[in-house]
Amino acid sequence: MSLPKLMGEKVKRKSPSKWTIPFLLTVLVGLACTGRNDNSPVVARVGHRTLTVKELRAMLPDTGHSPLELQVVRPLIYRWIDREVLYQAAEEARIGEREDIVRQLQQLRRDLLIEYFLADKIATLPEITEAEVKAYYDQNRDYFVRDYPEYRYFYLICKDRKTAIRLKRELREGKDFATLVSENYPQNVLNSEWDSGYVPLERVLPALQRIVPSLQPGTLYGPVMTQGKPVLIRLVERHKANTLKSLEQVRAEIEQRLREEKYREAYQQLLNSLKNKKRIEIHFEALTEK
Repeated sequence: MSLPKLMGEKVKRKSPSKWTIPFLLTVLVGLACTGRNDNSPVVARVGHRTLTVKELRAMLPDTGHSPLELQVVRPLIYRWIDREVLYQAAEEARIGEREDIVRQLQQLRRDLLIEYFLADKIATLPEITEAEVKAYYDQNRDYFVRDYPEYRYFYLICKDRKTAIRLKRELREGKDFATLVSENYPQNVLNSEWDSGYVPLERVLPALQRIVPSLQPGTLYGPVMTQGKPVLIRLVERHKANTLKSLEQVRAEIEQRLREEKYREAYQQLLNSLKNKKRIEIHFEALTEK
C-alpha cells in the first residue's frame, strides 16, 4: 500500500499520553514546519494541518531515499495524528496564553538552545590515553575493591537434555561457548548471551547459586535443570570480597569517568571564555529591598 492511500484508512485512536515537557518539545519541533507547502505528498491531515512524506522522513533519521515501510511508519503517523489533535485542542483552549505555560516555553527554548550550542562547541574531546587510564586506576584503587564475592561464568540454556549432553561433549572437545551459541541459537540454545559478566551470587541463575561457589575456575558442569530447561555452565573466574578488581574489568568505567572529567573541563573553559566577553553584574542587596 502506498503512503498516500493511508488517507483513506480509518484511524484507530490510542489513549492520549500524559502532557509532559518531552511531549511538548516533540510538538514544538515536529510541528514547526507542519502545514508548509513543500510539494511533498500528504500522508495525513488534521484540520488545516498536514503531514507530508518529507516531514515523515525527517522523523526517521538515516533513511535517505529508501522506500518507507508501512509497518514502520504507520505507528508514527497515528501518533502524529493523536498529538496534532491534542495540539489543536490546546490552541483552541488558548493554553499557550497562560502565564505559566509561556514561562515554561521560554525556559524550554533556552534549555534547548543551550544544549545544542554546547553540543556544537564541545563536539570532540581529547582522546583518553592508556597512561591516563592506568594513572586513574592506580590513584583510585580503593574505589575498585570488591564489596562482595564476584563470579563470572559462561552458560548455555539448552532445548532438551539430549542437546545439552551433545553440546557438553563438543565443549570438552575444544569448541567454545561463542561458537556453540552461533551454531545453535535459537533452535537448540535458548540464550544468545552466554557470558554472565562479573556478578554477585544473588545474580547468578537461581538453579546455580548453590553450585557456583563450589566450582573451580575452568570447571564445566551440568546439565542442571532451571525453569524446566537443562543448563551447562563453565566457571571462568571467582573473586573474594575485599579483593582488587583488575584494570581490564573496570576499564570501561574509568574511561567513562575520564570522558566526564574532560567534558567538565571543556565546559568550564568555554564558560569562562564567554564570561570574559560579557559585563556581568550581581546585586545581592536587591534581595533585601521591599
